[in-house]
Amino acid sequence: MLTQVRIPQFNTEDEETEPFQMSPTVSTATQEITITPRTKRRQQSTESYTNVENTNIEKKRIQARERMAAKRAEATPEEAERQRILAMETSAARRAICTPEQAERERALARERSASRRVAMTSEEIEQQRALSRERNASRRAALTPKEVEEQRTRARERSAARRAALTPEEIEQQRVLARERSAARRAALTPGKIERQRSLTRERNAATRVTLTSEEVEQQRTCARERSAARRAALTPEEIERQRSLARERSAARRAALTPEEIERQRSLTRERNAATRATLTPKEVEQQRQLAVERTMVIRATASPKVAEEQRVLACKRSATRRANYTTEEAEQQRALARKRSRLQSNMMQKQVAKKKETSRNAEVEWPKPANMECKTSCLKKFIQQMSMNSLAEGLPDDDVPECLWATMQVSTNVEASESERASYIPDLLLNASEYNNTAAVSLIPSAVLDVNGTNISSDDVAEHLLERMKAQITDKTRETDLEEHAPEDPVSTCMDVKTCSAKGGKSQPGICSGPSNVQCCKLGSGKPKPVNTMLTNLADILRRAGLRVIEQPGWKTRGHGKMASVKSILIHHTAGPSKGEYPSLGVVRDGRKDLPGPLAQLGLGRSGTWYVIAAGRCYHAGKTINDSIFGNSNSIGIEAEGTGTPPDNTGHRYWPPVQWKSYVRGVKALQAAYGVPTARVLGHKEAAVPKGRKVDPNFSMTEFRAALR
Repeated sequence: MLTQVRIPQFNTEDEETEPFQMSPTVSTATQEITITPRTKRRQQSTESYTNVENTNIEKKRIQARERMAAKRAEATPEEAERQRILAMETSAARRAICTPEQAERERALARERSASRRVAMTSEEIEQQRALSRERNASRRAALTPKEVEEQRTRARERSAARRAALTPEEIEQQRVLARERSAARRAALTPGKIERQRSLTRERNAATRVTLTSEEVEQQRTCARERSAARRAALTPEEIERQRSLARERSAARRAALTPEEIERQRSLTRERNAATRATLTPKEVEQQRQLAVERTMVIRATASPKVAEEQRVLACKRSATRRANYTTEEAEQQRALARKRSRLQSNMMQKQVAKKKETSRNAEVEWPKPANMECKTSCLKKFIQQMSMNSLAEGLPDDDVPECLWATMQVSTNVEASESERASYIPDLLLNASEYNNTAAVSLIPSAVLDVNGTNISSDDVAEHLLERMKAQITDKTRETDLEEHAPEDPVSTCMDVKTCSAKGGKSQPGICSGPSNVQCCKLGSGKPKPVNTMLTNLADILRRAGLRVIEQPGWKTRGHGKMASVKSILIHHTAGPSKGEYPSLGVVRDGRKDLPGPLAQLGLGRSGTWYVIAAGRCYHAGKTINDSIFGNSNSIGIEAEGTGTPPDNTGHRYWPPVQWKSYVRGVKALQAAYGVPTARVLGHKEAAVPKGRKVDPNFSMTEFRAALR
């Protein structure tokens, strides 16, 4: 260490110094000696001066704030507005000359100052600041014209949009989480009275906003809200959707539990008034669409409910109905009865018109009736079936899987048997009632009647036989109402009793133990038949799926969409999509509109992850490509189904990666299409099975052997 030491006898000038080497120990001692009382007093004086300066500066700031407050209090509104404008212009000028880095630094400093100020404040001071801020904002808003208010809102929306556009998805999600946490923290700190006050203020603000909107703006707001909701729902997985529904139900239950009976009744009255106002603005077509959607939602809920849940729902519905009836006045009860009678009369008149129209069509149509069905063969099949059926199966309501193939071909079409009973009686002979109408047959006595008591109702095997024969006759009636081309064209039955060798020569498959007679006569299931419909659009796809109890969404214009008419329906091809891995049916746009290299539609039907069916086109679709036999599996002769399957790994041994509700809906929908168009299970193929060359396609990513087994 070098230390300067004055040496008078060698210095030429009194102020001249020169370096002198000293040891560290001497230097330390010297430093300790140099902190003299005088030095300490000087340091204390400096600190005192600094404290006094800081105190004076703080006092000056306080005085400046007080002077500014006094000036603002004395200023007229015009002067205050002028001062604000000048301040805003000054701030804008400063911001305009700032670089982005400086602007960001200023914002960071402002946030830090605000945070430090809030940390140093007590709860009472924070609340005072908020109250003052609210008052200032309210006074500013009160002084604004409607045009200025709208400008402020527009600028705020633009700033928010610009901020959101600059955020990454992770930052957006963080912002949402923080907003939810802040809202939850605020709600947790509120008393019930404050919560109710907040709700009232929110309702008043919303009502005031709606009052100032025009009809077009209201409709735009609704459309935007629906689109946002649809976009949010489309991006959710089935698990997230179910979680959202559970949370909504819990919130609703919690809100209802906190309401008094008077508040509940008031809420119901408001809901009824809103619903009535909404219905009054709907067109008849929109009303019908709303009803159809409600029916579909109800059917989906009932289809997915367990027996226990279904019974609980019934009990609750009965209680609600009883409560509503008990609260009716005499006039309301009479009005309800009058409405019920009116609905009953309308339904009865509609049914009578339908029956009269059917009879008139039957009388006017020049139809060459087909030959009578082989009732002896059908009765023999029925006899075998009833003998082999257990009474447990009868109690379960005749499941479809237990019906033999020889009978299933006669029972595929579900019709309104009661509505057309009188019509059929005029020209359909009944084998069990009048055996003389058939010269080559006689009334066959079935097994002795076995009686089963089901819920207080006696069901016998004779009742089952009568029910099944009525369904046979109903299908015969439906077959006579086909087009002239279909009525006069020769056709082999899909399933009938014949010699085993004859069945094999026709390419069929024999099933023993169903047909009566010698052992070589068996029920033959043929893999072919007359393809129907012929050269037409499949405009009944939605009705077929709805009759099967499935939820259906029809795309606008689907009945005329397609690359021409369908030549026939001989097969069904099973596909899965390659779109996004989340959402209900995100591939809808591609399946409907196609790609750059392949125009849409790419399939007649789509299946979402929740089991919902999307009817996309009624005509020919580009889904098959080159197949093993284009006359059967080509685009003109096959129905294509694109199920949302992205994200499920390929598994040729099962369907464990598919949502159970989607898998069950897939099987159920294909069975309904088979029944409607007479497509045998052997012609339900996966795209990977029908496409050539082999290996060109890999969909669907589950075992088609298992799928066809489920169809049987």
